[in-house]
Amino acid sequence: MPGAVRPFAASDATAVEAVMRSSFALGGPDAVTLKEHLAELPWLVAHPGEAAVALEDDVVVGYTHPPSVRLEVDPQFRRRGHGHRLLEAAQRLAAASGDDQLELWMPLAGPGRAFAEAVGMHYRSSFHLLRLPAAALVPPPDRIAGFAARPLVPGADDAAYVALMNAAFADHPSPMHFDPVQIAEAHARRGFAAADVLLAHEVGGTDRLAAFCRATVGPADDRPRRGDIRLVGVEPAYRRRGLGRELLRWGITHVRGLGAVEVHLAAEALNAGALRLYLDEGFVPVAEWPRWVIASSVQG
Repeated sequence: MPGAVRPFAASDATAVEAVMRSSFALGGPDAVTLKEHLAELPWLVAHPGEAAVALEDDVVVGYTHPPSVRLEVDPQFRRRGHGHRLLEAAQRLAAASGDDQLELWMPLAGPGRAFAEAVGMHYRSSFHLLRLPAAALVPPPDRIAGFAARPLVPGADDAAYVALMNAAFADHPSPMHFDPVQIAEAHARRGFAAADVLLAHEVGGTDRLAAFCRATVGPADDRPRRGDIRLVGVEPAYRRRGLGRELLRWGITHVRGLGAVEVHLAAEALNAGALRLYLDEGFVPVAEWPRWVIASSVQG
């Protein structure tokens, strides 16, 4: 049966949404709602070069978006080679972005695992969704001698903030890279609040940025309202001084002050130190998101 893959275009959004919905109906990542699953679609539209779609008779039947670790095929069009073709496209996209490996979410059981193993992927690690119960008591943040903290100033802080994030996550088990354009776009998004980002800096002659936390709350009409600790990062030179713990406590205090009942965060199992910190502060694992990897490729 004829099939092809081409770059995603903004005009594909409706068709890709239909694929997302059909695929999700058979089982999406644990503890992820359909609304959350669809939330990446605006990013695809804004950055079409990061994704690809599979076609059958000129109809979009699947897509892949490596930055969100996704590859999905409409269930009624599976077992026709679309997944293999999308995987090859995803490998090329990952290589073009400078990644040595392509990482995708796949469950540890069922057809997702069977596909991953058939195409030569191997299980690498899992991200765990952690939840802080509403009744959990967490102390407010303390000051740390030699450091102060302030909210982010968009624009003026962007370059230093990007440098801090890249330094903080360079040695992460799943390294992340941020660029000024990406961050400027994120800051321009509707709903972004600079007060949701706290920067810790060294006091004295340099006021050098040392660590940060970004914590947000969900829509006011969500019940129970949820807070999310999006990122906590510490520049390597400033680790083991308690900054990560105090910034985490700030994030929890911040979202609870905005009305959050539960607080969520995601942590990779291989990041043992961070995982210990979160568990020590009262977070409880509630879901697992397995990641499978394969070498990226520029062939074909």
